[in-house]
Amino acid sequence: MNTPYIHVLGTGTSVPEAGNAPSSYWVKVRDKALLIDAGPGIAQEIVNNGYNLTDIHTIFLTHIHSDHCLGLPEILFGIIHGEQNIHHSINICVSAAYTKFIEDGLLKVWHPWFKKSKHVTYQITPCVSGKELFVNDVTITPFKVNHHDSSLGYHMRTKDISLSFTGDTDVFDIHQVEELKTQILFLDSSTSDPQKIPGHLTVQESVRLVENSNISRVYLSHFMPGEQKKIKKYLKKRGKKGRSEILLAEKGKKIPL
Repeated sequence: MNTPYIHVLGTGTSVPEAGNAPSSYWVKVRDKALLIDAGPGIAQEIVNNGYNLTDIHTIFLTHIHSDHCLGLPEILFGIIHGEQNIHHSINICVSAAYTKFIEDGLLKVWHPWFKKSKHVTYQITPCVSGKELFVNDVTITPFKVNHHDSSLGYHMRTKDISLSFTGDTDVFDIHQVEELKTQILFLDSSTSDPQKIPGHLTVQESVRLVENSNISRVYLSHFMPGEQKKIKKYLKKRGKKGRSEILLAEKGKKIPL
């Protein structure tokens, strides 16, 4: 598949749900694979979908909660002990205030294995809202969301595409996403009213946030168990309103860009 695309690897949370996985997205642009979030079990999901762990160029962590980062050591360990045994380096992007947590917290127990490896390396890149990063011809702009001190959304732009991922968030300033000229947005929508979870959007809040925005297409994701059907029912009953097309992200779906 030469066309740039997003492959939805999971739309779930830290609460297990049969047939789902924590929210994560495989973004293929040019010859680079970029991974948005790396929750537990993500390495297996990647391999199950026919990819190699060594395909990953950069991992973007939207924040440091378990369902978004605990799969990181699994990926590195999997590459070290994989059959390919090739030289590979992975870039890990995370909020600047939490680089030490990744290195000396999350990855510390794995250091003896990582340091012995001569063919696999990683670097941790501190990210700050508004400060651009570059992966070849892809420009990455982190932006503020409303969930945890470590939380950042990420906007990705080439001359042909413009997409954003919020990770987990409560109500936040959507205008900053519009100003980045986002065409496709992946947005947290964990529950439906009245089962709101602090730090997360309900589908009703998500719709109010984006329905009159300039964002062409919005995919809701990060569903609590049992909520996806309720959210789908709500969107169907609501019908097509506003300027944005609002859809449900589906595990396993590839979305051409």
